[in-house]
Amino acid sequence: MFVGARLRAKDVSRQLCSMIYQTCHAFARKRAPVVPDIGKIDTGNSHVKSNLKPKRNLTVIRTRFAPSPTGTLHLGNIRTALFAWAYARHHKGQFILRIEDTDLERSSDSSAEGILRDMKWLGLDIDEGPFFQMQRMDRYREVVAQMLADGRAYHCYMSVEELDALRETQKANNEKPRYDGRWRPENIAKL
Repeated sequence: MFVGARLRAKDVSRQLCSMIYQTCHAFARKRAPVVPDIGKIDTGNSHVKSNLKPKRNLTVIRTRFAPSPTGTLHLGNIRTALFAWAYARHHKGQFILRIEDTDLERSSDSSAEGILRDMKWLGLDIDEGPFFQMQRMDRYREVVAQMLADGRAYHCYMSVEELDALRETQKANNEKPRYDGRWRPENIAKL
């Protein structure tokens, strides 16, 4: 790409969206990517048309892009956003923007504004959002309380020091560091 060139997502052709979709599904099926069919195969004979019809999906495709507002968007963010946007547009689905502002120390309003500005500049229009995670804390607390009441979650009372010690012991034993489940209801009697 040369200096000064602008690539806008709205300029991405239908073929590119189809190629992204086909490539994604090819990798999911562990097959080599195929040349996408967009309804007509050019065989050199303009009167010959493909008998393959695009698949119709009865469910609405919903994709999301969830960047953290801890700085500016980088190429990896843009690639992820473009893929999610193109996939949603190709399938007449919805593209959702969720701002992951849960890192209170590093998140900033100016970075969130920059994300929205960059998304607009790229032509990545959103159908829902932006949703800010920290604005939904009341809902998360409500769900956690319900999960605790239903027995689908439990409290863990390990201190940071205990967790660090557990991690160091596991590393010393060449084990993968992980929570050992000591505060699970079925393990409390063993304590």
